[in-house]
Amino acid sequence: MVLTTMTHASGAPIAALRLAAGLEASGHEVQAVFLYHREAMNGADYPAQVLLSHVPRTPADMLRIIARLWRFLRANRPDVIIMFLPLASVIGANVARLAGVRRRIMSFRVPRATYSPIMRAADRLSAWMGSYTDVVGVSRAMLAGCAAYPRWLRDRAVVIHNGLKDWPRSTMEKGAARALFGLPAHGRLVGALGRLEEQKNPELLVEALAQCPVHVHLVLAGSGSLREQVVALADSAGVLDRLHLLGDVPREKVPHLLAAIDIFAQPSRFEGQSNALLEALHAGLPCLVSDIAEQVETVVGEDGRAAGQVLPLDDPAAWARAMAKEGHGDDLDAVIAERAALFTFAAMMRSYNALLRAR
Repeated sequence: MVLTTMTHASGAPIAALRLAAGLEASGHEVQAVFLYHREAMNGADYPAQVLLSHVPRTPADMLRIIARLWRFLRANRPDVIIMFLPLASVIGANVARLAGVRRRIMSFRVPRATYSPIMRAADRLSAWMGSYTDVVGVSRAMLAGCAAYPRWLRDRAVVIHNGLKDWPRSTMEKGAARALFGLPAHGRLVGALGRLEEQKNPELLVEALAQCPVHVHLVLAGSGSLREQVVALADSAGVLDRLHLLGDVPREKVPHLLAAIDIFAQPSRFEGQSNALLEALHAGLPCLVSDIAEQVETVVGEDGRAAGQVLPLDDPAAWARAMAKEGHGDDLDAVIAERAALFTFAAMMRSYNALLRAR
Protein backbone atom coordinates (compact mmCIF):
# COMPACT_ATOMS: atom_id res chain seq x y z
CA MET A 1 0.00 0.00 0.00
CA VAL A 2 1.21 3.50 -0.90
CA LEU A 3 -0.39 6.05 1.43
CA THR A 4 -0.24 9.82 0.84
CA THR A 5 -1.75 12.72 2.74
CA MET A 6 -3.80 14.46 0.04
CA THR A 7 -4.65 14.60 -3.63
CA HIS A 8 -2.74 17.55 -5.03
CA ALA A 9 -0.98 18.31 -8.32
CA SER A 10 2.43 18.60 -6.68
CA GLY A 11 5.58 16.54 -6.28
CA ALA A 12 4.83 14.09 -3.48
CA PRO A 13 1.33 12.97 -4.57
CA ILE A 14 2.52 12.58 -8.16
CA ALA A 15 5.59 10.65 -7.02
CA ALA A 16 3.44 8.38 -4.83
CA LEU A 17 1.25 7.32 -7.74
CA ARG A 18 4.32 6.95 -9.95
CA LEU A 19 5.80 4.60 -7.36
CA ALA A 20 2.55 2.62 -7.15
CA ALA A 21 2.58 2.11 -10.92
CA GLY A 22 6.20 1.01 -10.81
CA LEU A 23 5.61 -1.45 -8.00
CA GLU A 24 2.71 -3.03 -9.86
CA ALA A 25 4.86 -3.30 -13.01
CA SER A 26 7.48 -5.04 -10.84
CA GLY A 27 4.98 -7.76 -9.93
CA HIS A 28 3.58 -6.50 -6.64
CA GLU A 29 -0.10 -6.19 -5.82
CA VAL A 30 -0.53 -2.51 -5.05
CA GLN A 31 -3.17 -0.20 -3.60
CA ALA A 32 -2.77 3.59 -3.57
CA VAL A 33 -4.69 5.58 -0.98
CA PHE A 34 -4.98 9.26 -0.03
CA LEU A 35 -6.14 10.37 3.40
CA TYR A 36 -8.26 13.15 1.90
CA HIS A 37 -9.12 14.99 -1.31
CA ARG A 38 -7.78 18.49 -1.83
CA GLU A 39 -7.75 18.96 -5.60
CA ALA A 40 -7.98 16.93 -8.80
CA MET A 41 -4.88 15.18 -10.12
CA ASN A 42 -5.26 15.06 -13.88
CA GLY A 43 -3.15 12.52 -15.72
CA ALA A 44 -2.19 10.55 -12.60
CA ASP A 45 -0.04 7.44 -13.09
CA TYR A 46 -2.15 5.08 -10.98
CA PRO A 47 -5.74 4.87 -9.69
CA ALA A 48 -6.18 5.71 -6.03
CA GLN A 49 -8.82 5.60 -3.33
CA VAL A 50 -9.57 8.57 -1.07
CA LEU A 51 -10.66 8.12 2.54
CA LEU A 52 -12.27 11.56 3.01
CA SER A 53 -13.78 13.59 0.17
CA HIS A 54 -12.70 16.98 1.51
CA VAL A 55 -9.93 18.67 3.49
CA PRO A 56 -10.47 17.72 7.17
CA ARG A 57 -11.83 20.65 9.15
CA THR A 58 -12.79 19.14 12.50
CA PRO A 59 -11.55 16.48 14.93
CA ALA A 60 -14.46 14.35 13.75
CA ASP A 61 -13.06 14.42 10.21
CA MET A 62 -9.70 13.18 11.49
CA LEU A 63 -11.42 10.40 13.41
CA ARG A 64 -13.25 9.39 10.22
CA ILE A 65 -9.94 9.18 8.36
CA ILE A 66 -8.41 7.02 11.10
CA ALA A 67 -11.44 4.72 11.29
CA ARG A 68 -11.63 4.30 7.53
CA LEU A 69 -7.90 3.62 7.28
CA TRP A 70 -8.20 1.00 10.04
CA ARG A 71 -11.03 -0.76 8.24
CA PHE A 72 -9.17 -0.60 4.93
CA LEU A 73 -6.01 -2.09 6.42
CA ARG A 74 -7.87 -4.83 8.26
CA ALA A 75 -9.82 -5.74 5.13
CA ASN A 76 -6.83 -5.75 2.74
CA ARG A 77 -3.97 -6.72 5.09
CA PRO A 78 -1.00 -5.31 3.12
CA ASP A 79 2.46 -6.69 3.83
CA VAL A 80 4.05 -3.27 3.43
CA ILE A 81 2.85 0.32 3.71
CA ILE A 82 4.94 3.14 2.18
CA MET A 83 3.94 6.56 3.46
CA PHE A 84 4.44 9.96 1.83
CA LEU A 85 4.22 13.30 3.72
CA PRO A 86 4.04 13.88 7.49
CA LEU A 87 0.35 13.39 8.26
CA ALA A 88 0.13 10.18 6.24
CA SER A 89 3.31 8.93 7.89
CA VAL A 90 2.20 9.58 11.47
CA ILE A 91 -1.38 8.36 11.06
CA GLY A 92 -0.47 5.59 8.63
CA ALA A 93 2.39 4.11 10.63
CA ASN A 94 0.53 3.99 13.92
CA VAL A 95 -2.74 2.66 12.54
CA ALA A 96 -0.85 0.16 10.37
CA ARG A 97 1.14 -1.04 13.37
CA LEU A 98 -2.06 -1.70 15.33
CA ALA A 99 -3.55 -3.40 12.26
CA GLY A 100 -0.61 -5.80 12.07
CA VAL A 101 1.16 -4.46 8.97
CA ARG A 102 4.70 -5.83 9.22
CA ARG A 103 6.70 -3.19 7.34
CA ARG A 104 5.96 0.49 7.66
CA ILE A 105 8.24 2.59 5.47
CA MET A 106 8.30 6.33 6.10
CA SER A 107 9.44 8.42 3.11
CA PHE A 108 10.94 11.86 3.77
CA ARG A 109 9.66 14.14 0.99
CA VAL A 110 10.01 17.54 2.69
CA PRO A 111 12.49 18.73 5.32
CA ARG A 112 11.47 17.84 8.84
CA ALA A 113 12.17 21.44 9.89
CA THR A 114 9.11 22.51 7.87
CA TYR A 115 6.75 20.37 10.00
CA SER A 116 4.55 22.10 12.55
CA PRO A 117 5.71 21.71 16.18
CA ILE A 118 2.85 19.28 16.87
CA MET A 119 3.69 17.21 13.79
CA ARG A 120 7.40 17.14 14.69
CA ALA A 121 6.53 15.83 18.13
CA ALA A 122 4.13 13.22 16.73
CA ASP A 123 6.70 12.14 14.15
CA ARG A 124 9.45 11.75 16.73
CA LEU A 125 7.17 9.81 19.07
CA SER A 126 6.16 7.52 16.21
CA ALA A 127 9.82 6.80 15.46
CA TRP A 128 10.71 6.03 19.09
CA MET A 129 7.62 3.84 19.51
CA GLY A 130 8.78 1.70 16.58
CA SER A 131 5.86 2.66 14.36
CA TYR A 132 8.31 3.24 11.50
CA THR A 133 10.31 0.16 10.53
CA ASP A 134 12.27 1.80 7.70
CA VAL A 135 13.05 5.31 6.46
CA VAL A 136 13.62 6.47 2.88
CA GLY A 137 14.98 9.92 2.07
CA VAL A 138 14.36 11.32 -1.37
CA SER A 139 17.77 12.99 -1.05
CA ARG A 140 20.73 12.71 1.31
CA ALA A 141 19.80 16.07 2.77
CA MET A 142 16.38 14.71 3.74
CA LEU A 143 17.94 12.16 6.06
CA ALA A 144 19.09 14.96 8.34
CA GLY A 145 15.59 14.63 9.77
CA CYS A 146 16.57 11.23 11.14
CA ALA A 147 18.69 12.91 13.81
CA ALA A 148 15.56 12.93 15.99
CA TYR A 149 15.10 9.15 15.56
CA PRO A 150 16.57 6.24 17.52
CA ARG A 151 19.92 4.86 16.36
CA TRP A 152 18.48 1.54 15.13
CA LEU A 153 16.11 3.40 12.79
CA ARG A 154 18.79 5.81 11.56
CA ASP A 155 20.91 2.78 10.65
CA ARG A 156 18.09 1.52 8.41
CA ALA A 157 17.64 4.80 6.55
CA VAL A 158 18.39 4.78 2.81
CA VAL A 159 18.36 7.35 0.01
CA ILE A 160 16.18 6.66 -3.02
CA HIS A 161 16.12 9.55 -5.45
CA ASN A 162 13.08 10.47 -7.51
CA GLY A 163 12.93 9.27 -11.09
CA LEU A 164 10.84 10.40 -14.04
CA LYS A 165 8.41 7.87 -15.49
CA ASP A 166 7.82 7.86 -19.27
CA TRP A 167 8.98 11.45 -19.51
CA PRO A 168 9.12 12.42 -23.22
CA ARG A 169 11.52 15.15 -24.26
CA SER A 170 9.76 17.53 -26.64
CA THR A 171 10.53 17.29 -30.35
CA MET A 172 9.23 20.82 -30.99
CA GLU A 173 11.51 23.50 -32.34
CA LYS A 174 11.94 26.40 -29.94
CA GLY A 175 9.90 28.80 -32.09
CA ALA A 176 6.95 26.43 -32.34
CA ALA A 177 7.08 25.70 -28.62
CA ARG A 178 7.05 29.40 -27.80
CA ALA A 179 4.11 29.97 -30.12
CA LEU A 180 2.20 27.17 -28.38
CA PHE A 181 2.28 29.17 -25.13
CA GLY A 182 2.01 32.63 -26.68
CA LEU A 183 5.55 33.52 -25.62
CA PRO A 184 7.88 35.99 -27.38
CA ALA A 185 9.58 34.54 -30.45
CA HIS A 186 12.82 36.37 -29.66
CA GLY A 187 14.78 37.14 -26.55
CA ARG A 188 16.04 35.06 -23.65
CA LEU A 189 13.36 33.18 -21.72
CA VAL A 190 14.01 32.10 -18.14
CA GLY A 191 11.36 29.70 -16.86
CA ALA A 192 10.18 28.35 -13.51
CA LEU A 193 7.62 25.59 -12.97
CA GLY A 194 5.95 25.41 -9.60
CA ARG A 195 3.26 26.78 -7.33
CA LEU A 196 3.29 30.52 -6.72
CA GLU A 197 3.77 29.99 -3.01
CA GLU A 198 6.29 30.97 -0.34
CA GLN A 199 8.30 27.76 -0.74
CA LYS A 200 9.03 28.39 -4.42
CA ASN A 201 10.07 32.02 -3.85
CA PRO A 202 8.86 33.52 -7.17
CA GLU A 203 9.37 37.09 -5.95
CA LEU A 204 13.15 36.62 -6.09
CA LEU A 205 12.95 35.93 -9.82
CA VAL A 206 10.89 39.07 -10.39
CA GLU A 207 13.41 41.13 -8.42
CA ALA A 208 16.19 39.62 -10.53
CA LEU A 209 14.27 40.27 -13.74
CA ALA A 210 14.18 43.97 -12.86
CA GLN A 211 18.00 43.96 -12.97
CA CYS A 212 18.26 42.08 -16.29
CA PRO A 213 18.66 43.54 -19.78
CA VAL A 214 15.38 44.15 -21.62
CA HIS A 215 15.77 41.09 -23.86
CA VAL A 216 15.41 38.77 -20.81
CA HIS A 217 11.87 37.58 -20.03
CA LEU A 218 10.55 35.51 -17.12
CA VAL A 219 8.02 32.69 -17.58
CA LEU A 220 6.22 31.37 -14.50
CA ALA A 221 4.09 28.23 -14.85
CA GLY A 222 1.85 27.51 -11.90
CA SER A 223 -0.84 29.06 -9.73
CA GLY A 224 -1.01 29.98 -6.10
CA SER A 225 -1.64 32.56 -3.40
CA LEU A 226 1.28 34.81 -4.43
CA ARG A 227 0.05 35.50 -7.95
CA GLU A 228 -1.28 39.00 -7.21
CA GLN A 229 1.81 39.83 -5.18
CA VAL A 230 4.06 38.72 -8.06
CA VAL A 231 2.09 40.84 -10.53
CA ALA A 232 2.21 43.87 -8.23
CA LEU A 233 5.94 43.50 -7.72
CA ALA A 234 6.58 43.23 -11.46
CA ASP A 235 4.37 46.25 -12.10
CA SER A 236 6.16 48.39 -9.53
CA ALA A 237 9.54 47.32 -10.94
CA GLY A 238 8.47 48.18 -14.49
CA VAL A 239 8.89 44.66 -15.85
CA LEU A 240 5.28 43.54 -16.14
CA ASP A 241 5.63 43.40 -19.93
CA ARG A 242 8.49 40.88 -19.52
CA LEU A 243 6.67 38.65 -17.04
CA HIS A 244 4.59 35.82 -18.52
CA LEU A 245 2.23 34.02 -16.12
CA LEU A 246 0.96 30.81 -17.70
CA GLY A 247 -1.07 29.43 -14.81
CA ASP A 248 -1.20 25.66 -14.41
CA VAL A 249 0.28 23.87 -17.40
CA PRO A 250 -1.04 20.34 -18.14
CA ARG A 251 1.56 17.67 -17.51
CA GLU A 252 1.60 16.56 -21.13
CA LYS A 253 2.58 20.09 -22.20
CA VAL A 254 5.43 20.55 -19.72
CA PRO A 255 8.07 19.08 -22.10
CA HIS A 256 7.01 21.63 -24.74
CA LEU A 257 7.30 24.46 -22.23
CA LEU A 258 10.80 23.35 -21.33
CA ALA A 259 11.62 23.34 -25.05
CA ALA A 260 10.41 26.95 -25.25
CA ILE A 261 12.70 28.39 -22.58
CA ASP A 262 16.46 28.87 -22.53
CA ILE A 263 17.19 28.33 -18.87
CA PHE A 264 15.38 26.86 -15.86
CA ALA A 265 15.33 28.68 -12.52
CA GLN A 266 14.24 27.37 -9.12
CA PRO A 267 14.99 29.62 -6.12
CA SER A 268 13.13 27.41 -3.64
CA ARG A 269 13.47 28.02 0.08
CA PHE A 270 13.19 24.27 0.68
CA GLU A 271 12.69 21.10 -1.37
CA GLY A 272 12.81 17.34 -1.02
CA GLN A 273 13.96 16.58 -4.53
CA SER A 274 12.10 18.59 -7.13
CA ASN A 275 10.50 16.72 -10.03
CA ALA A 276 10.43 19.97 -12.02
CA LEU A 277 14.18 20.25 -11.63
CA LEU A 278 14.64 16.68 -12.82
CA GLU A 279 12.44 17.41 -15.84
CA ALA A 280 14.57 20.44 -16.68
CA LEU A 281 17.74 18.34 -16.52
CA HIS A 282 16.19 15.70 -18.77
CA ALA A 283 15.22 18.50 -21.19
CA GLY A 284 18.89 19.49 -21.37
CA LEU A 285 18.43 22.91 -19.76
CA PRO A 286 21.00 24.75 -17.65
CA CYS A 287 19.53 25.10 -14.17
CA LEU A 288 19.79 27.97 -11.73
CA VAL A 289 18.99 26.76 -8.22
CA SER A 290 19.07 28.07 -4.67
CA ASP A 291 21.96 27.05 -2.46
CA ILE A 292 19.97 24.70 -0.25
CA ALA A 293 21.39 21.22 0.23
CA GLU A 294 18.59 19.40 -1.61
CA GLN A 295 19.13 21.47 -4.76
CA VAL A 296 22.92 21.28 -4.65
CA GLU A 297 22.75 17.49 -4.34
CA THR A 298 20.76 17.27 -7.56
CA VAL A 299 22.74 19.59 -9.82
CA VAL A 300 26.32 19.27 -8.54
CA GLY A 301 28.40 16.14 -9.10
CA GLU A 302 31.06 14.59 -6.88
CA ASP A 303 33.67 16.39 -8.99
CA GLY A 304 32.13 19.75 -8.19
CA ARG A 305 30.83 20.39 -11.70
CA ALA A 306 27.32 21.82 -11.80
CA ALA A 307 24.53 21.51 -14.36
CA GLY A 308 24.09 25.28 -14.20
CA GLN A 309 24.68 27.54 -11.20
CA VAL A 310 23.98 27.43 -7.47
CA LEU A 311 22.98 30.87 -6.21
CA PRO A 312 22.25 32.49 -2.82
CA LEU A 313 18.68 33.21 -1.78
CA ASP A 314 19.48 36.75 -0.64
CA ASP A 315 21.17 38.08 -3.80
CA PRO A 316 18.80 39.01 -6.68
CA ALA A 317 21.73 40.64 -8.50
CA ALA A 318 23.54 37.29 -8.70
CA TRP A 319 20.40 35.69 -10.12
CA ALA A 320 20.08 38.54 -12.63
CA ARG A 321 23.64 38.00 -13.86
CA ALA A 322 23.04 34.28 -14.25
CA MET A 323 19.71 34.80 -16.01
CA ALA A 324 21.28 37.23 -18.50
CA LYS A 325 24.41 35.19 -19.20
CA GLU A 326 24.47 34.13 -22.81
CA GLY A 327 25.49 30.74 -24.14
CA HIS A 328 27.00 27.64 -22.61
CA GLY A 329 29.53 25.18 -23.93
CA ASP A 330 29.60 21.49 -24.69
CA ASP A 331 31.05 20.81 -21.26
CA LEU A 332 27.92 22.12 -19.55
CA ASP A 333 25.73 20.06 -21.89
CA ALA A 334 27.69 16.98 -20.85
CA VAL A 335 27.31 17.73 -17.15
CA ILE A 336 23.54 18.26 -17.58
CA ALA A 337 23.27 14.90 -19.36
CA GLU A 338 25.32 13.17 -16.66
CA ARG A 339 23.16 14.54 -13.85
CA ALA A 340 19.94 13.67 -15.68
CA ALA A 341 21.10 10.08 -16.20
CA LEU A 342 21.30 9.56 -12.43
CA PHE A 343 17.63 10.27 -11.82
CA THR A 344 15.66 7.73 -13.80
CA PHE A 345 12.53 5.77 -13.01
CA ALA A 346 14.39 2.50 -13.57
CA ALA A 347 16.99 3.43 -10.97
CA MET A 348 14.30 4.45 -8.49
CA MET A 349 12.44 1.17 -8.93
CA ARG A 350 15.59 -0.94 -8.58
CA SER A 351 16.21 0.75 -5.24
CA TYR A 352 12.66 0.29 -3.97
CA ASN A 353 12.55 -3.36 -5.01
CA ALA A 354 15.89 -3.95 -3.31
CA LEU A 355 14.52 -2.35 -0.15
CA LEU A 356 11.41 -4.55 -0.22
CA ARG A 357 13.56 -7.69 -0.64
CA ALA A 358 16.07 -6.70 2.03
CA ARG A 359 14.24 -7.44 5.28
